[in-house]
Amino acid sequence: MEGFWGILNAKCTTLASFSLVAAIEQYIYFYNYERRQRKLNKMSPMMYRQFVENAA
Repeated sequence: MEGFWGILNAKCTTLASFSLVAAIEQYIYFYNYERRQRKLNKMSPMMYRQFVENAA
């Protein structure tokens, strides 16, 4: 959880453009749909989930 807040803080450096809800939603979308992981065969979590569901 500490990593999440650290990354969120780094993304939202100025209070003038700070929208907490929008920043959290944007990061969650990135985390689930765009972030690649080696242990998931270099796929995003959602791509891997679709791959596993289609393979079954």
